[in-house]
Amino acid sequence: MGGISYGNWSSIKREIFPTSVNFECSKIIEYNIALNETREVKFKVGGKNDDEKREIEFELNNSNISLSTSKWNAENEWILKTKITAKELGNTTITVKAEGKTLNTIKVKCVNYKDVFSNAESKRLIDEIHYIKPKADAETEPEYDENYCMQAAERGISELLKNYTDFYSVERGTDKHRNRIGFSGLTAIDRGNKIKANGYVSNQFEFNDYSIDHTKRKSIIDSANYGKVKYDIINFNTGGKNKLFGYFENIISNKIGFHVFYFTVTNGFHTLLLLIDNSNPCDAKYAIYDQHGITSSSGNFSDIAEGIRKQTSWTFANTCLNRFKSGKSSQWDSTKTILWKIQRK
Repeated sequence: MGGISYGNWSSIKREIFPTSVNFECSKIIEYNIALNETREVKFKVGGKNDDEKREIEFELNNSNISLSTSKWNAENEWILKTKITAKELGNTTITVKAEGKTLNTIKVKCVNYKDVFSNAESKRLIDEIHYIKPKADAETEPEYDENYCMQAAERGISELLKNYTDFYSVERGTDKHRNRIGFSGLTAIDRGNKIKANGYVSNQFEFNDYSIDHTKRKSIIDSANYGKVKYDIINFNTGGKNKLFGYFENIISNKIGFHVFYFTVTNGFHTLLLLIDNSNPCDAKYAIYDQHGITSSSGNFSDIAEGIRKQTSWTFANTCLNRFKSGKSSQWDSTKTILWKIQRK
């Protein structure tokens, strides 16, 4: 039998080239950043991973922004990190190249949204609330013995905006008032409307799609019973929860950064601050603060409506307890929530 000759076979590795490089968060349509702000941003290299590193480069069409890193040796599916600094207002196009080949473009806009704040600005607000908390907890006189929820909210906003003229503000250490603003005879509604009249509100929203469990209302005859029903005495009407969440979803939209609301539950009975961290729209967070610091209402943005309902519920239950103690338990207070979205002038 004659011999059989086999040719030489060589293994050819098929290269899977990157398909694109885009924001890791798929919810970002157009990335916005404020003038002079710096943020770390994450991008994902598209394509199936074949364990091959390739040079990825970002090219800018202008100098409106700068990047801390613009070149990487990366594999498909890797996450790339860089810090974006906004230097001039306007649009910037980032051309993404892999081994010199153009893959796609990314849009970045340097904007001046008056009602979107930076991490540093929001931190000033939180730091002020943390400073107030131990004094409010102890009801230290004379600064924290009455109207302290209104005081705390405005002190937070005064630090957020670095405005010590139009908002109630107090020097640390000395506890001296920086201005003549006071709250005698006023409610949060009065102050919210005044803040709006002074130009520091971009949007006002009123919400009252709540239902009262009157059986639980009538059960509040002492602090023990109040504690049993305080978080479920108030619920949403049908569709109310979606309506409230829809408002927040629409108002923050694709505006990346921090959003601040001065607001009141039960129609002026209690004053709070709401902070929404939308710096990563795929992992947005919210937190509600009063004079005692962060409340039990905080967490994922998707739960924001429930957080406001919870604050409304316990506050309404508190009004019921007050009414029982004063012999007026056959009456009850409003459940209305009013929000003022804070902006720079």
